[in-house]
Amino acid sequence: MIAGALPASRSVCRIVLRSDFGSFLGLGTGFLVSERLLLTSNHLIGDPDQAHSCAIRFPALPPAGVDSSLDPGRLFVTSVGLDFTLVAVKSAPGLGWIPFGHGDEWIRPGHGVVLVCHGASEDAPAAGATGEVVAMTRRTVRYRLESSGGSSGSPVLDLRGRLVALHRGLVPGAGERGSREHAPVVTREGTRASLVVGHLSSCADSLAPGARRLLAKALEPLHEAGALV
Repeated sequence: MIAGALPASRSVCRIVLRSDFGSFLGLGTGFLVSERLLLTSNHLIGDPDQAHSCAIRFPALPPAGVDSSLDPGRLFVTSVGLDFTLVAVKSAPGLGWIPFGHGDEWIRPGHGVVLVCHGASEDAPAAGATGEVVAMTRRTVRYRLESSGGSSGSPVLDLRGRLVALHRGLVPGAGERGSREHAPVVTREGTRASLVVGHLSSCADSLAPGARRLLAKALEPLHEAGALV
């Protein structure tokens, strides 16, 4: 894994999606953006009931990792259009977090990025898939790299470990043919982190006082103790 992304991997968790009756539905990824707030994709967790049914595990600490659960009653903000959900965590695992706030104005096609995600099993440790940016749209960063199932909701970092985007998945219809060995080259995309921050800032006044304080802490300057970058 790229050195800049290694500390951030500790704050990346596996999300185990379950039905209201406890049946296994699938796996996803999320990561801490403050001591008590987790960012993931809306298409994984779209409402508070789904958040209540999920289990989360931070495999960074052996031998068994750190288990926790979500607390949407304290804070739950989601956006279908930007495909993100921010939700409170019941217990802080003490693993640090990946801070908001860098912006993304320096990102250009050709810049290297790292997708920090877990493998296809519940206990797989976080690993980094490296690639490069191929395009910027109004809402997304697009990049070419390999990812496994369950990687939706992962952080996309630059090579210094700064948050660039929230991974969504494949760009529809973006498969191409590579020129050297005719291998498929697949483009993926993530929601620009700057848009997530802008949305959260705009809705802060509508939150209850306790939730507003939690959100303000996540949007504070970067060099607060505990931030991993």
